[in-house]
Amino acid sequence: MDKLDYKPGTFMLSKEANVAFMDLSNILNRILLANDIRVGNNHLDAPETLEPQLTMTQFFSEFMAIVVQLKKKHELSFLELACVGTITSASFINEYKDATDPRISTGLAVYGFIEGTKTVPPAFPD
Repeated sequence: MDKLDYKPGTFMLSKEANVAFMDLSNILNRILLANDIRVGNNHLDAPETLEPQLTMTQFFSEFMAIVVQLKKKHELSFLELACVGTITSASFINEYKDATDPRISTGLAVYGFIEGTKTVPPAFPD
């Protein structure tokens, strides 16, 4: 079955996705460590009340125009775009570390990485 046959949001495993997930996680952890934020392995214990409010499909539905504009303007690959999102996540975690437990914020970011690297995205317009 061709990749185009999968509906957005469909769970899908691939070697490339596993590598991308590890790369994004490492970028996030290195930035957090550089800011003296150590979350250890407890970052996936976010309470249900703090689960993401949007699925990846909902996020793209709401923010697709901004994502496409950013990708085109800076001539980014999809992986580079994911890195931008990772750096932005790390910046938010650091900025709001006094208001929100960084373990929870990091858990939400990692959940997004998992969903983003393991599900089929919507088609990006040219």
